[in-house]
Amino acid sequence: MKKFYQIENKVPSEILKMLNITEPPVDPFEIAQQLEISVKENLDWDKLVYDGMIYLNKNNEPEIWINPIKPVNRQKFTLAHEIGHLANDVLPHLDKFKDPIRDDYTTLQRGGYHSLKEVNANKFAAQLLMPKFMILDKGLEVFEKYKQDNNTDKMPKEEFIKIMANIFEVSQEAMKYRLINLGIIEKF
Repeated sequence: MKKFYQIENKVPSEILKMLNITEPPVDPFEIAQQLEISVKENLDWDKLVYDGMIYLNKNNEPEIWINPIKPVNRQKFTLAHEIGHLANDVLPHLDKFKDPIRDDYTTLQRGGYHSLKEVNANKFAAQLLMPKFMILDKGLEVFEKYKQDNNTDKMPKEEFIKIMANIFEVSQEAMKYRLINLGIIEKF
């Protein structure tokens, strides 16, 4: 039995623990490899309007396609999002799953209307790539180093976001929203 079956209905922290991932950056491509999830990155002209999708192959096993022309950070977020679909939408309903889940700019962006399934996949991706325990641990290190280097107790939010995004290898926008959602920083 393929290892990906073990993530059915699991939250990101359980998956990270299962795979013994304790330090950033979290690499969803490595996670997919460890879980034996087939990830395709071929240039498919018919799919280029999408960022990624998950579907069942001819063996009735899930496959994930990631758009290879998107920026690397977008590819990582998209793959983490699709792993969220796998854990919560595909594996629990494998016997009924037929149509691919196609994700594009509108389903992966914040704001606007999204289905609960898409909102949950985005939350899953954020929690997988930027787990709370790693954010708290690294955030404290970043703040303490900044305080020591600059002889001040105040660090600009923008600087904190930038440094944390670099550590976690995610976009600054993704990091900003994750820090806001964790209550570490306030909305600008």
